[in-house]
Amino acid sequence: MPFEADHILAVLERCCDAFTFPMLNNGYVYLAATRLSLYRTAADWAIVIEAFGFSPRSGLPDTHIHTFASSLYNRDAPKNYVNREAHDRYLANNPNNDSRFVYPIDAGGWQDDQNDEIVTEDAREVILRGKKQPIPSLDEYAQRGITIENPPRVRVFELCRFLADVA
Repeated sequence: MPFEADHILAVLERCCDAFTFPMLNNGYVYLAATRLSLYRTAADWAIVIEAFGFSPRSGLPDTHIHTFASSLYNRDAPKNYVNREAHDRYLANNPNNDSRFVYPIDAGGWQDDQNDEIVTEDAREVILRGKKQPIPSLDEYAQRGITIENPPRVRVFELCRFLADVA
């Protein structure tokens, strides 16, 4: 049955073998927070892993949403692929898994123009999921147990860790 432990573990093992299961120690991402959600009915199951962090390669903080399930919906559209065969390969190679990126923090003047891994010294706020969020003081980071590596300069991943804790 598709909701028995052996079946679910086999799906997860296939994803590990195909490198589509998330690595929480990914060397390209400064991790800020993760969340695991599990769902099950008599007929279906799903596991969702959300990893929020900052990758300098991406330029903006993102949340990578990994979904593993007995049934998946809202898959990538064929128009996102070079041809129909490529889309068919995507579906065949990923029958029980998918991933999406969302960008909860808007681009803006809060990142240093010369180094987008640093929060600009005069930044006062970021737009987080459509709402203004003030940039914390150095004391607020410390109150949350976040060590600033090179004060007074704050790195983007340090800000992400603060935001993950408060918002």
